[in-house]
Amino acid sequence: MNLKHLEGSTLETRTCKSRLMASDLEFRYRFWGIAAIYWIGLSLYAIDHKNSGHVFAQSLAHLRGATNSTLDHRLVFAAAALIARKSLTKKPIGPHRS
Repeated sequence: MNLKHLEGSTLETRTCKSRLMASDLEFRYRFWGIAAIYWIGLSLYAIDHKNSGHVFAQSLAHLRGATNSTLDHRLVFAAAALIARKSLTKKPIGPHRS
């Protein structure tokens, strides 16, 4: 990180612009964006009612040449839980404010 341009500046005079800052459009229509994600995800059950984790566990069992078992399902959902847990503990990108 290049700190030469920050020498002599105070926190009040320094402005940090991040490439990941949300625009006014994103803040205004946040509800509709989240609602659309949920609506699309839930409406896909009309096309195929099986859970994607269940289908993935069946595919893994098929690749091994075995019938699917509860162990396959538990491994898939444990991996999903670990990914979700990792995303919760990830540090945010950008300037930290106190």
